[in-house]
Order: sequence, then C-alpha cells, then structure tokens
Amino acid sequence: MMKWYDQAVFYHIYPLGLCGCAKENTGIAESHFDQLKEWAEHAAKLNCTAIYIGPLFESVGHGYETTDYRRVDCRLGTNDDFRDYVAYCHKLGLRVIVDGVFNHVGREFFAFKDVQQNREQSPYCSWFCNLNFGGNNEYNDGFSYENWGGYNLLVKLNQQNPEVQNYIFDAIRFWVAEFDIDGIRLDAADVLDHGFMHAMRQMTDAMKPDFWLMGEVIHGDYSRWVNDGMLHSVTNYELHKGLYSGHNDHNYFEIAHSVKRLLGICGDYRLYTFMDNHDVERIYSKLNNKEHMGLVTLLVYTLYGIPSMYYGSEFGIEGKKEQGSDWNLRPHLELADYADAYTNNPITALCVKLGELKKQYPELSEGQYQELSLTNRQFAYARALSETAMITLLNCDDEPTTITVQAPVGATSATDMLGQAEQVHYENGQLQVTLPANCGTVIYLGEKVEPITTEKVSSDTEEPITAEKVSTETEESITAEKVSAETEELIAAGKVSSEKNAEPSYVLLLNGSPHCNGSTATALEEVAGALERNGVHTEIVQVGHLAVRSCMACGACAEIGKCVIDDIVNEIAPKFEKADGLVVGSPVYYASANATLVACLTRLFYSTHFDKRMKVGASVVSARRGGCSASFDELNKFFTISGMPVASSQYWNSIHGNNADEAKQDGEGLQIMRTLGNNMAFLIKSIAMGKEMFGLPELEERIGTNFIR
Repeated sequence: MMKWYDQAVFYHIYPLGLCGCAKENTGIAESHFDQLKEWAEHAAKLNCTAIYIGPLFESVGHGYETTDYRRVDCRLGTNDDFRDYVAYCHKLGLRVIVDGVFNHVGREFFAFKDVQQNREQSPYCSWFCNLNFGGNNEYNDGFSYENWGGYNLLVKLNQQNPEVQNYIFDAIRFWVAEFDIDGIRLDAADVLDHGFMHAMRQMTDAMKPDFWLMGEVIHGDYSRWVNDGMLHSVTNYELHKGLYSGHNDHNYFEIAHSVKRLLGICGDYRLYTFMDNHDVERIYSKLNNKEHMGLVTLLVYTLYGIPSMYYGSEFGIEGKKEQGSDWNLRPHLELADYADAYTNNPITALCVKLGELKKQYPELSEGQYQELSLTNRQFAYARALSETAMITLLNCDDEPTTITVQAPVGATSATDMLGQAEQVHYENGQLQVTLPANCGTVIYLGEKVEPITTEKVSSDTEEPITAEKVSTETEESITAEKVSAETEELIAAGKVSSEKNAEPSYVLLLNGSPHCNGSTATALEEVAGALERNGVHTEIVQVGHLAVRSCMACGACAEIGKCVIDDIVNEIAPKFEKADGLVVGSPVYYASANATLVACLTRLFYSTHFDKRMKVGASVVSARRGGCSASFDELNKFFTISGMPVASSQYWNSIHGNNADEAKQDGEGLQIMRTLGNNMAFLIKSIAMGKEMFGLPELEERIGTNFIR
C-alpha cells in the first residue's frame, strides 16, 4: 500500500526569508503565521499535498544555529501560532514537515553555555565532539571543538552520547505531541551518526505510523541512508545538478544516466526531487535558455521520486549567491504580487496542471520507470502500470521535432494531457508525437480522458481556497492507527514477524588506506550500500591514515582486558564486539595489505577476548593493477583463525583503479562489491536465525600442541 509521502508533492518554505524577518534575532517577538497560512492556501492551489517548512525553532541568525528545540523562533511567532498553523494545513489537505537540526547547535545553546562557564567540570562536556581544553578559537573560549563546515558558530553534537539522543528524541516527541507534525527533514544527514538515525527511525515508527524522515545528503551512495532501517528518502542532489547542466549542455544522456543509476542503487525508494532550494542558486538563474524551465518542471514532477517546489520558483524568480551569502536565495515575497500568476504565468499554470495529474493518476506515483527514447536533445520515458501509462516527452532543441516510441502498454487511446504537442498519432502500439521547440508534454495511454485544464484555479473566477472550502478527503483516508493496531494483532497471533522492532544487524568496515576518499573507500562504500539496502546498519572507520604501532607481545591485554597501547584499536574494539560482521579494506602495497591495517588488526584480534565465532568477515582490496589476491588472502587469515565465516562474492573481492574516479569506472569491481554486500547480509541473517533456532556449536576444550619443547 502506497504511503502518503510516496504520492506527495511538496511545497518548500524558508520562513525567516519568506516573511522578511530580521537576519539577527534580537528577541523582539513578531507573528507571521497568518502570512504563512496564505502561502499554505497557495500551495493547496498548486495541488501540493505537503509543506516542508524550516528552520522554525529559536536561533540567533539563519535558523540552523538552534538555541532552543522547544520554542518557535520569536521572529516568526509562538508555539500556539505554529500549532494553529499545522492544524490549518491539515484542513487544507497538507502534511507538515519541519527541519530537524541535530548535527549541531548554536553557541547560545544551554549545554554549550555550561561548558563555557564550567569547562572540564561541566556535565555536558560529552555532549560535544572533540572538546580540547588545551586549544582555543576565534571567540577566545579557551578551548576548541568540532564544528560543522568550518564554522565555529555551529557546534557539533555528539549523537553517539545516549544523553544527547534522549534529549533530541524528547524534543521530537514534543513536536509531535504539541504540534502534530508529520515528519522531519534531517539537516546535514550525511554527517549524522548512522546509529543515531537508526534509533530515531525506530522511535518515530513506534510513535506515529507514516511519520516521514528525509535527510539532506549531497554526495555518496544514497542507499546508505535510504533503507528500511533508517530514512525514507534523501535529497536528490545528483539529479538536481543534471537538471540544469543537462539542458545547458543539450545533454539528456546525463539526466537519463542519473535516473537509471539511482534506480539501480535505491530501488523502490523515492528520492526527494527538487530544482532548487534555500542552499543553491535558483535554477531559473542557472538555465542559459529560460524556455527550458518548463522542461525542468516536467522532469521534477514526472520522474521517479517525490517532487518539491521551492517557494517562488513556481513563478520563475531568479536568485544568485552574492559574496558567499545565501540570503538572495531566501527572499521576502508578498503573495499579492503574484495574484495573476495562475492564469498569466506559464510556469505557475504548468505546476498546477502537473500537481493535478499527480493527484489523479497513480501512474506518476506508482508507475515503473521505462526509458523509451534518448538523444542529446530529446528524451522520452514512461511511468507504466499494467494497462496504462504516462509518457513524458521532452525536446530541448531550438527546432520542432517528432519523437516516435513503442508504447509500453496495450492501451486503446493516447491523450495529450497538457495540450502542448503539435500532433499526436497513436496506432498499432506506436506513439508518434510532434513537439514545438523547447517544449515537452505528457501523454496518457489508456481509455479516452479529458486533458488537464487550469480553469478552476483562475484568480479571476474563483474565490481563494480556504480551510472551510477544501476537501478533507486526505484526512479521512488516514487509517494508520487502525492499520498499526491490526498489525500488532497479527504479530501477537504469530502470523506476522515482529523483526522490524528487533535490533538491526550491524557491520563495521575498516578502511586501511591512508586516503579517506580513494579507491578503497569506493569499494567499501559499495559494500556498505548493499548492506544498508538489505537492512544492515553499517559504519566505516578510517584507520589507514593513523600511526598504529604493531603488537609488542607484552601480554598485558590478558590482564587489563584491552591493549596497553591506547589508540584507535581500543576505540574500535567495542564496535567490533557489537558487530555482526567485519569488513576490512586495503590498497595493495608490494602484494601485501597496508602495514598500518595489519598492525591494527593484529592488535584488535589479539587483545579482544570476546567470542568472535559466527561474526561474518570479509576483506576487499584495491590496486592499480596487481597483487590483489595475495593481499586478499593475507587479510582473510584474521577471520579464519577466529571462527568467523568468510563472505565471498562472484570473484575475488578486488577493485581496480589508481584513484576513486578510476575505481568508479571498474563496473565489474563495483558489482563484485555489491554482490559481496548482498551475500554478507544473507549470511548474517541466516546465522542470526540459526543461533535463535539451534544456538552456537558446542565448543570443545581447547587443545594446544607444542611440537618443540
């Protein structure tokens, strides 16, 4: 059954900018939620079904340096104002998603203020990452700390600290109980601790069915974040880049390649698709040919994903960064200035039509993606169900063109839903569409239907949409609580597994390369992505850049329970004990693994005395050319001597390339890594089931034979 977020069209609001609030918080209270309600009505007119609004909570400036998670920023209004706003949006049929800024806080946050005052004696020292009371910073605090992005204004929280987790989870519970929000967009999710996000997913799933978690992730294998155990979606920055460069370069191959690659990685998970947001320049400013704006809009709404419109972009406004400032991307707008946009602005009218299509036709939410035709300047693809399909056709050339495709379904009729084609001919399963220059359209294959019009949203003929006028059909269809209760009954009856509520499996991956973003990292990330897609939580720890001393054979670990050399080995030992599997990766040095990694593993295995049996092990190696199998064999011996099953792939676990870019071109190597991750996940799950049913094999008393005395 489709979830609400899988069918959603989002309207994105940066409220401090939209409402023209002061850039610095002076404590002067204002109220802008009446203004924000007008924009909610506008979002409903655009046929959006959800609003992402944020940041909202008390801060000192742009909103991402939070000082109080439980109080709405006084520049916007009060908690009561926001509660009323959410209820109003719900009556309009709009879900409400807020920003969750959990990676860092502002310097005025109470716990950081306590550290400033009490230094080493503060009970909150462990709340922050890498506090160093022997250092200093530009604020002359007398200590240094880890920040986000090089900005000491943003103090990084230690999300692995249970006290920090509980504090943040209590804030989320407060948001749901107090405001009835429907989900959270996690700021800087690409640097949040994965265990923290796993725990958050478990908490929110139990708290409110269909609660949506979406993460801000710029680069990387999105499946590491998007999976059954962590987030429902992440920001699709890869496609965002192609939306403007693919049109500026007249290169639809770039967009088509991204779509297929991401579908291969993320499968049925829908990524958050946007043309611009509060952090990037407006796409209308980036497009060399402004006529391509309609083509971009078509792609955002009809490709596989969750479309989002950033406030103002439906009007085609421009915005560029100036002197490193983002405020031009977050402008103050008055809705009255765009009162005639529904009828006079073709971009706005197109958004209305596409939103209506998305609501009425499940093909655009549930339909399978199929590429039908592709050239540099023309692109056609289908979103197909078993008997019907929506066909999107695009022409970014300055001349008209005719595109001919084979229909993916055996429909009886073809309808131009937007009325943009010059000619549509459909016969014997072949669709032929003639498009004007720099134009696109959507063709419905199925029974004869009427095209979408924008008459009902004309500002000249219709009264504004209000909460009293809008349908409450969306609210009436929400039966999550009932579904949840029925599911619990099935679990109790033993008809449905309760595995979802179990502690997720966890694999530790060690990068033995001195380069954190090299070819070894590429291999490990591919393995981790496959594991995450199988519901296995992963963590990659970099060790190859450290000065790790080898074992001194002092025997102290037998007495004190850890290595006497207190370094990275003792830090990762508890992670290894917790893990269901261990993957070690190394570059090839003289047909051997990196000596730093070997030293680390020697001490890690020798100094830890917990039972390693049935933890699944795997090694991966990267090389420019040769020496892989020797290095691979060297690393596997750590597993085989410890009673650890070794996961295999379709070939030896190696990838080739002198750097990350070259490694990413090794298609077979990448496939080997994905297969390894899939096989490892299967082994871990099978072993867990076997342990539960049969227990571990009985151990004999250890026999040690010395041949020379």
